[in-house]
Amino acid sequence: MDIAEQLYNSIVTIVNAFNSDFVEFEEPRSRSKRLNSQSVFKLLTSSLQKTIVQSIHQNKPMNFYKVIVLAILLWVGLPALYAYDCGEAYRYGKSIGNKDCTTVDGKPVVVETGYKYNTMKRAAAAKGVSLRINSGFRTMKEQKYFYNCYLTKKCNSGNKAAKPGYSNHQNGIALDLNTKEPAVYSWLVSNASKYGWVRTVSSEKWHWEYRGEGTPCNAFVKYTCK
Repeated sequence: MDIAEQLYNSIVTIVNAFNSDFVEFEEPRSRSKRLNSQSVFKLLTSSLQKTIVQSIHQNKPMNFYKVIVLAILLWVGLPALYAYDCGEAYRYGKSIGNKDCTTVDGKPVVVETGYKYNTMKRAAAAKGVSLRINSGFRTMKEQKYFYNCYLTKKCNSGNKAAKPGYSNHQNGIALDLNTKEPAVYSWLVSNASKYGWVRTVSSEKWHWEYRGEGTPCNAFVKYTCK
C-alpha cells in the first residue's frame, strides 16, 4: 500500500468518525486533549507534499483522485476537529450545561454554530466578501464584564449587553460580525437568512444569530433585507 493509499484511508477514517462524533485521540474523558485543527492542517499539508515528492522520486504516477481529496480537505478546512470545553452555557438565566467550542477566526464558537457560520463564510468568500467574528461564545465572567460596561458606559463603548445568563452569546447561537465593513453588512442583509442567520438586536448591526434555515430575515428585527 503506497503512501497516498495509507493517507487517504487514514483521512477517510477520521472524517467518518468526525461525522458521527468528535475524534478523540487521547482519553475519551478529556475534552481538552482532542487534536488541534492547526495540527490537522500541518499534517495534511505535510502528507500531501510527501505524496507528491515520493511519487516523483520513485517515478510512480500519483493517485490523483486521492491527492484531490487532500487538497479539498485543506481548502474546506476541518476547524471543528479541535473541540474543547468552553464552559457553562446559559439560556433564560438557567444553566444548560457545558458546551463544546472550536476556534473560528480566533474566537471561541460553539461547534454546531461554527459549522453553520463556516458554510455562510465560504459563500460570502466566493463573492469576494470576508466575514470575520469579533465575538463568539461568552463565559459568565465575560458577560458580566460586558454588562458592567453597558451599565457604567466606561468600557466597550457602552454597547448594549444582556444581563448575565440571558445573552445568546452564552448559549452559543450568537456571533458579532465585522459589519463595520459596508460590503459585509450589505452581503449579510441580502444573503444571511438563506443560511439561517438573522439580526435579533435592533441597535446592533453586528449581532447575528443562527435561528435555522427558513427563518424570515426580519423575524426579530425589522430591517430591509432579503
